[in-house]
Amino acid sequence: MGGGDRGDEDAERGVLAALRGDPGLWPNDIAVAVRRGVLTLAGWVDHDRKRRAAVAAGHRVPGVRAVVDDVEVRLPEVLPRSDAEIAAAVLRALEPDGAGPRVEVTVTAGWITLGGGPATVPRRLREATLVSRLAGVRGVTDVR
Repeated sequence: MGGGDRGDEDAERGVLAALRGDPGLWPNDIAVAVRRGVLTLAGWVDHDRKRRAAVAAGHRVPGVRAVVDDVEVRLPEVLPRSDAEIAAAVLRALEPDGAGPRVEVTVTAGWITLGGGPATVPRRLREATLVSRLAGVRGVTDVR
């Protein structure tokens, strides 16, 4: 084994330890492999927050130079919700009184896209966080 292999092994152990250290993640659901400093994460989780947390954990580990994110977001079978139900819930959450700035909402297979006019960064973060917690949501993309 060359020095690069040993560094990859150390990085792999570091990523696994980081995943085990996050109470929101189940490291057995995510496969980890490091080759030449490139971390590949594969498997599935039940929410995009967990996928992003796994990717962020990988980036923090010494020896990891890049991350390949092959983690799939799958909803548990007990929580299926139609896109129409998710869209209605998003609108209720973002505009409870029907007033306020207009947000364009698109829902595709449980993934929400927020669009519309410009919004401040704090507002965008607040809204994305709010709707990401709704039942049945796989993830959120804000294109404003």
